Amino acid sequence: MTENIRKVLIVDDEYFIGKLIYKLVDWDIKHLECVNILDNGEDAIDYIRNNTPDIVITDIRMPGISGLDLIRETRDISNKIQYIIISGYREFEYAREAMKYGIDHYVLKPINKDDLSEALDDVIKILGEIENKEAREKRLIETVESSKKIIKSSILKDIIENNDYDKSIFLNKDSKLFRAINIKLDYENIEQVYKKQDSITAAKVVDIANKILETNVGEVIGCNKEFLNIFFLFNYSMEEAKSIRGILNTILSKINEYLIGFERYRATIGVGNEKSELNDIKISINEAHYTIEKRLRIGINRVIYFEDINKENLSDKYADIMNEYNDELRRSIESFNIEKIKYILSDVFRKISDGQNEDIVYQIYNRIHGLFKDYSDEKIEEEYRDILSLLNSCCNLSDCKKVILKYILDCLEYIKSKSEGQVLKPIRTMISYIKDNYREKITIEDMAEIVDLNPIYLGSLFKKEIGLNFSSYLIKVRIDAAKSLLIETNYTIAAIGSEVGYKDTRYFSQLFEKTVGIKPALYRKIHS
Repeated sequence: MTENIRKVLIVDDEYFIGKLIYKLVDWDIKHLECVNILDNGEDAIDYIRNNTPDIVITDIRMPGISGLDLIRETRDISNKIQYIIISGYREFEYAREAMKYGIDHYVLKPINKDDLSEALDDVIKILGEIENKEAREKRLIETVESSKKIIKSSILKDIIENNDYDKSIFLNKDSKLFRAINIKLDYENIEQVYKKQDSITAAKVVDIANKILETNVGEVIGCNKEFLNIFFLFNYSMEEAKSIRGILNTILSKINEYLIGFERYRATIGVGNEKSELNDIKISINEAHYTIEKRLRIGINRVIYFEDINKENLSDKYADIMNEYNDELRRSIESFNIEKIKYILSDVFRKISDGQNEDIVYQIYNRIHGLFKDYSDEKIEEEYRDILSLLNSCCNLSDCKKVILKYILDCLEYIKSKSEGQVLKPIRTMISYIKDNYREKITIEDMAEIVDLNPIYLGSLFKKEIGLNFSSYLIKVRIDAAKSLLIETNYTIAAIGSEVGYKDTRYFSQLFEKTVGIKPALYRKIHS
């Protein structure tokens, strides 16, 4: 880490003494820089006022403006400036007068390099302590401010979620007007969503809006909410009210400049009405959010004011739109008829295209979600929440339709795989049991009792999945075992038949010939 270079001004009415002082200092070792050598107090005062050096080395006795006058005139410029007084023995009592200004570093003439070096070390140390203290104080202030923002953000979330909040600790009441905005980020392309980028982008948008608002209005409080919704509540004076529209346009412009680098998001700002009472801030927040919910109909990537919205409730107009499709859609879901489902969705969205409104889309989505209630489990509910997040950030109805169709297809795929898993489990149990117990007498009734299914249904299910009925599969397993024994052992045909579950040797031989095409003895002769 590079150490700070301290700037040093040398002042002495005898210029050659100023040069002598310069030569006595190890500038590089002490990380010091001589910024000037001046020979009178007047020029030195002007220089200090305009440049504020870190250290001033000055002779105490100079004609005109003395070193003491210099200190007196410049002491209030900065509390960081450190002074080193150069004085002779005869001026020592005079130099002591400087002590009342907090100056206690002096070097006696004739100037000794070690004394000067020690004085410089002392003031460098003091400068370091001052800077460390300032840094600590700055960090403390930043921590306090950060804590205040966190607390206020929490308060704003409470206000959004319910009506109960502490008005006594909220907002500067000297600014008489209050207003809320809802900044909404939507996905430009619903098929290219990067969830990990969402929090980074939202944080940057918060920072952009916060800086512009803090510069132009009174107190500002912001918070992030779900589905890429960002809320701000701020107050301002009557004089500032005229500039609010311009400020909000600037915020949207700056956000768009930032978003150009991603080409994944589009921003819209919903603006609640101006309120003059602290009790009405919740109303302004609700208005801002209501405005954002109408952005599909009004248009995204703009500033939308609640007062400019046509309050026609389009969702009432289409409240029953799903009724005529409900039974047909249910049957299509039950039969996994994907093409029919796509057709029904297209027809529904075609009918609502003249009134793009998120309320209608959510009604459709929730009605479709309800059709899956008979299959619902944690997986389907998790899918519902994930899709709801996407649906809340669509730029248009076309993307809304894609998202809802994705939900249907994902649920159907899950239900199908879950159903197949449930069907295959008893079949896998049967196959495993037959492999371990084919030597024993096994019936389909035995298997049905083990897997707790109806024997007739189980037999049908087994043939559907394996391609053979139960008895044929059992014969195949036994004959395959007999083939291995015929090749690998010297057991008699009777012993092999008994080993694979057939006590009747003649029956075993006939069954083997019927299954394999040749008698057991010939099979052994051919394969031995």
